[in-house]
Amino acid sequence: MPPRHSNAMKVNILKIFLLVLTIALANCISIKTQPSNTSVQESETGQLDCVFDSSVSNCYWSKDDVPVEIGDRYRLANSPNTGDCSLKISTAQLKFDDGLWSCGTSQTSDHLGILSQKAKFTVLITPKEPYIMVNRVQQDNESNVPLDYSSKIICVSESGNPPADLSWQLDSMSLAGLVTLYNTTDEKIKRAELNITQQIDKSWKESKLSCISDHQSYPPIERHYTYINIKIPYSTTSVNAFSANGTTDTTMKVDSHTWIGLNCTADGFPEPKYRWDHKTDDNSQWKSYRTEQNISFQAFSAQFQCVAIDSATENEIRSQQVFNVITISASSAKIGIILSSIVIVLVLIVILVTGIYYLYKKKKWPFKTPTHERGHNNTNIPENEQLNHNVYTDNTLPLRESPKRNEQNEELLNRNQNTQPALKPGELVYAQLSFNGSPRRSPSNNNNGTEYASIKFDKPASKSGP
Repeated sequence: MPPRHSNAMKVNILKIFLLVLTIALANCISIKTQPSNTSVQESETGQLDCVFDSSVSNCYWSKDDVPVEIGDRYRLANSPNTGDCSLKISTAQLKFDDGLWSCGTSQTSDHLGILSQKAKFTVLITPKEPYIMVNRVQQDNESNVPLDYSSKIICVSESGNPPADLSWQLDSMSLAGLVTLYNTTDEKIKRAELNITQQIDKSWKESKLSCISDHQSYPPIERHYTYINIKIPYSTTSVNAFSANGTTDTTMKVDSHTWIGLNCTADGFPEPKYRWDHKTDDNSQWKSYRTEQNISFQAFSAQFQCVAIDSATENEIRSQQVFNVITISASSAKIGIILSSIVIVLVLIVILVTGIYYLYKKKKWPFKTPTHERGHNNTNIPENEQLNHNVYTDNTLPLRESPKRNEQNEELLNRNQNTQPALKPGELVYAQLSFNGSPRRSPSNNNNGTEYASIKFDKPASKSGP
């Protein structure tokens, strides 16, 4: 059986341990707000936060594990008694301020020492505009650059902190690339190079290759970029020839003094060479005429065809269009103009004769002006039997006056033909004329404003009508 004093000793040691632990916990503090990564433009003011959960008697800051003296450019935002040891950095400088920062408090009789986590403080330097290099030769923005399948293409961004994020885009399609960082004279700034890792192929033959740069210093949703228009060599496959005046007719009949213009286009890169061949008839051989893309010449009778010559393979591709130029003499041209004029005149005469015949059939031509003669007004015709143009004799016999009034006149004639006397040779018939219901003043200044026209019959008229 163990002695009793050994158990009592164990109890005393446990009590002492608990007392020490209680004292230690009473003096232990923690960090409520840890420093976080912060970015600020060069020459501007930035702040790193560090807040303890209770007051502390002192606090300090370190950059890259080297203590920083609190002074002019480095100031505490509040008093340590509040537990807030946040640091304000004014006029931020890349050389002195960019790095990893941490805050802490030293051990005292009141509390134990503690150190925060590290946070990155970045001084932003806006990079220069990116540029593209092809086979280590810098290219101008928007320039046309011929490539082959082994060309080495690099996008370069310089003087940025941190380095710019670079990416490739072919027209609207993203391309894979590999970014490599290189040291510069300033150890804080890295040169970024973006290599294209995709294989160049024929589908790129005429495309817009862009290098896009993203950086924290740019305003929101802003991207900087540069681009080149690339051309991949490919063979000539089609040729198209056309007249300079825009007509699609390949047969041209012209005067020998006329100037002819012919143009030609073809695909392929590099640009193919051009030649125009000609021959005098279908049985002749093609002969070289001009080694130009577009030609102009005084017309002569011959056939013309464009030939495109591939710059890489020297293969010749002929156009489907063959222009047949036929010249005519000046006298023939004049005869053609005269004949055309005669045809035009004949057509106009036919149109004129047709118009006159149409008017004649409609009784609208020739136009006759009636002869007016003063007569007297007979008021014995009842109002309901008067026409717009009242035509009557001294015996008040109504007569026909126009096709529009035929039915009404026929009715009046039938009603009076058995009671009215026949007209005698030489007897005058008077016609009272009204114009749209308003009597026209007679040339003889008749007071009642009525005009008369007289008709003299050389032969006797029957009762059935005039």
